[in-house]
Amino acid sequence: MEGVTDWWILEAVSKHLISAGQTGLAAGLSVCPVDGAPKVPNMVSTLTAQHLNVIGLFDEENQARSIRDEMVTSKLIRETSIIFISDALGAKKPAEVDIEDLIDSTVYEAPCARELRQELKGKTLKLNAKIPPHREAFRGRI
Repeated sequence: MEGVTDWWILEAVSKHLISAGQTGLAAGLSVCPVDGAPKVPNMVSTLTAQHLNVIGLFDEENQARSIRDEMVTSKLIRETSIIFISDALGAKKPAEVDIEDLIDSTVYEAPCARELRQELKGKTLKLNAKIPPHREAFRGRI
């Protein structure tokens, strides 16, 4: 997967689902954040050279699509082994989606307000629904 923040979110959501009696990440699954989409091919190459089963997880963005295309064209990995965050959304895919966009923005609001309490000096933190504009489409997904 692209980054450590993505990994933290994926792990936290998985643990939450498991604690709620639902399915999370499979036991024994290793998740490797690689510090950005451009570094994914190197990690895929390293892992597949060890004859490991590899799945790539990307944010939905043009750069990631290009990297996927290059890896598939060079036969580094099969197209079916690449997953985009937006695949969870069915036909209503926005132009760009990050893993944190799948989580209702209200999940972020209270912790941010609490952490920024001193900086806010009594002002109310209000999320800007226009940034990014597609988040509203995901409200309540996770």
